[in-house]
Amino acid sequence: MDADAFAFTGLDLIEQRLRKDARKIGYLSLQDRTVRGADEPVGRFDFDERDAAPYLNPAPPVDEGAADPEDDLPDVGEPGPDITPDDLATAAGRWLRETAANNTVGEPSRRFRVRVFGPKGLDFLFSATFVCHNQDEAEDEAGPPLRLPDMPSPSWDQAITDAAMKPLRALGDGYAQFMKLVMATVGQFQGLNNSMHSRQHRQLREAQDQVEQLVASILEFRAAQVEAQEQRKTDEHHQDARTELARQAIKQLGDAAQAFMLARGLPPDLAEVFGTLGTSPELMTSLRDPAVRALMKDPANLRGLAQMLKAAGDQAQAARAAASTPGPEPTPTEATAA
Repeated sequence: MDADAFAFTGLDLIEQRLRKDARKIGYLSLQDRTVRGADEPVGRFDFDERDAAPYLNPAPPVDEGAADPEDDLPDVGEPGPDITPDDLATAAGRWLRETAANNTVGEPSRRFRVRVFGPKGLDFLFSATFVCHNQDEAEDEAGPPLRLPDMPSPSWDQAITDAAMKPLRALGDGYAQFMKLVMATVGQFQGLNNSMHSRQHRQLREAQDQVEQLVASILEFRAAQVEAQEQRKTDEHHQDARTELARQAIKQLGDAAQAFMLARGLPPDLAEVFGTLGTSPELMTSLRDPAVRALMKDPANLRGLAQMLKAAGDQAQAARAAASTPGPEPTPTEATAA
């Protein structure tokens, strides 16, 4: 490979930038971007002694007449004792030129992209592009001078055919474009229709869920209402039953008291009186009062009580008799006045 056959556009500025930022560079990567948008990785150059060694001390020319040239060659690429950042930048430039030239063999030119990073790739410093030109391939492509082809003789039949085919071809292209437009429009309408159906289906499902929840709430309310009514009826039935039992118990107690009085030799009319007295809670409370009972133990008080009861009975009987007896006939004057 003849190195003089390759020329570079934009690489000098990249090498200057490499020497300027040499202390901050960790490594650089080279990509082939001849086809725009399809970058292909080519290689990577680390800023250290290992990658820079082959490009620091170029090999001397080889004597083709020597028997074994490899025995007389000094160690190529062995760095000196002190490698400066400028040396690393120079080695990186040489590596870019050699790698780009190797990848441009057989091509008239190729475009490359350099991406420069800090140590361990933590910082992105800059990126730039350059073009590698292969002059040998460019000359081969040039070839002999261009020779104009012979002009064909005019043919009226071919001209008529071309004149008839061009409108048909244009009409066909127009129909194809129209059909593409129609299919695209139909596709848009179909997508809109599908979206609308999906939205309506989702809304209908949400409305159905709400109706089901509402029906469930109504059924729960009706069940609770029926249960409350049944509970109220049960409570009323229990209350009526307790009232009836109390009424029967009172009646039985009255019958038992009357039977007890009859068993002790009391007349039936006095037993009825004692039964009537037992139905008055106030009278029974008064009779249980110790003061009243002490008064009733005195015979004189009993006689006075008997006289009072007898007088009250007589007055009540007289009042009933007076109410039942008709009065005297009114005089004509009284009747007229009335």
